[in-house]
Amino acid sequence: MKYFITVVFNQIGTPTYTYDFARLLVDMTETDKHCYYHATNEGGYISWTDFVKEIFKQVDKDVKVTPVAIVEYGAFKALRLFNSYLNKSKLVGSCFKTFSTWQDALLRYLKLINIEGLGS
Repeated sequence: MKYFITVVFNQIGTPTYTYDFARLLVDMTETDKHCYYHATNEGGYISWTDFVKEIFKQVDKDVKVTPVAIVEYGAFKALRLFNSYLNKSKLVGSCFKTFSTWQDALLRYLKLINIEGLGS
């Protein structure tokens, strides 16, 4: 059976695994380097459409993902930036460990929740 899903294509950012982010917060509490930092997984910026496509690719599911502009998607209550590019240089400059790629984080998460049909 083939599935269909519509996902926004014109919002760009870097997926961030909450486990990786939580680990960073714990590491920060063990230092005196309290400041504002930007943190995301590595691996580049992608649209929500591309992220959803990668999820289904990793779980080997046949899903048709249709890109749609945010204005076509319908009513949305929270205003969001179209591009969520974050500068992580302060985080790196403070000697905190950077995150793995979002692709690796996604694979770790899918394995954690025991999704069948994962590619290599």
